[in-house]
Amino acid sequence: MKSTKRLSLISAALAFVASLVLLNASAKAELFLYVAHFSSDDITVISIPDHEIVGNISLGAPRGAMDSAEGAVFDNRGAHIDDIIGSPDGRVLYVNRGIETGHKLGSPTKGEIVAVNTENERVLWSVPIDEGWPHHISLSDDGRYLYAPLFDRPFVAVVDTQKPGLAEPLHAPWGGHGSRLSPDGKRLYVGSILTDSLYVVDIAKNQIVQILSFRDGVRPFAFDEAETVLYTQLSRLHGFAVADLKTGEVTKTVRMPGLPAGFQGPKEFPHNVNHGLELSPDEKYLVAAGTAVNKAYIYSHPELELIETIDIGNDSNWVVFSPDSRFAYITNRTDNSVSIVSMEEMKEVKRIPTGGERPGRMRVVDVPNRR
Repeated sequence: MKSTKRLSLISAALAFVASLVLLNASAKAELFLYVAHFSSDDITVISIPDHEIVGNISLGAPRGAMDSAEGAVFDNRGAHIDDIIGSPDGRVLYVNRGIETGHKLGSPTKGEIVAVNTENERVLWSVPIDEGWPHHISLSDDGRYLYAPLFDRPFVAVVDTQKPGLAEPLHAPWGGHGSRLSPDGKRLYVGSILTDSLYVVDIAKNQIVQILSFRDGVRPFAFDEAETVLYTQLSRLHGFAVADLKTGEVTKTVRMPGLPAGFQGPKEFPHNVNHGLELSPDEKYLVAAGTAVNKAYIYSHPELELIETIDIGNDSNWVVFSPDSRFAYITNRTDNSVSIVSMEEMKEVKRIPTGGERPGRMRVVDVPNRR
């Protein structure tokens, strides 16, 4: 009798353990690459590491979209996703949309931050930014505050994701484009296209504490974990500048090969030659997109020796890495594709048509559960 009871208890315990194993397996985090499309205003979801499209997220009409009601000065012409970022726990995807209000197409005058549940890919909430065109966003390590430089205002919009709503903005330059937080989360780096400088903002004091000046507009930039050296693309430069973050001085200009003889860069603002630069998480490589020549340049780090030049798609725009540094992902806007570059093989191993129009910014997010 006791033996039978003991067996029953053991069976029940084993069943309980098995259920926990199944539960943990079903909730196991997976990596996904979220690719934002500027023109079609949607997001393609790509699995990692098999690199297959597994979904698409459409956000619908932007908040406050104007209709053709009598008395309206402008009709809303749609929204354009500028950037995306995942919460630290991977449960929320934050999307930055610029909203056109009847002025020059492709130049929004306001925007909104949209939160999307990564499990069911439904919109949780949106926070309007009624004045200013928000550009590339950053998120605090605890996920509480989201920072969006306003291109046409001297501020960084700050969104409190817990309320949600706008918090006090940060002082920043006109032409704010890219943004990155320092490793300790105390400083926000903001690159300006208009003032040819990069500004370091002390978040607690809401003060600009350092300015690094360059020869042209600051485009995508990256810096090392030790916060000693910064790399940035510049508007008219086929290459990138290197700056010492301790002294604020530019120490080197790296010019990439491959421009055809007589090359003429864009004559109209923003005069962008290349767009896309990132340091691998293990800090062994720096990858720079050569938008003008449809190539990716791989440099050793910190030596900055050119290791490989790789053919990619047309009109590259952004570079991100997988967390293990095995793959670099590069969006190709006029190809409507993403190039998958193996850092082990030093070559493009796959090119994925995204299904949307003008893929731009993208992020890798570790999602705990996706249906």
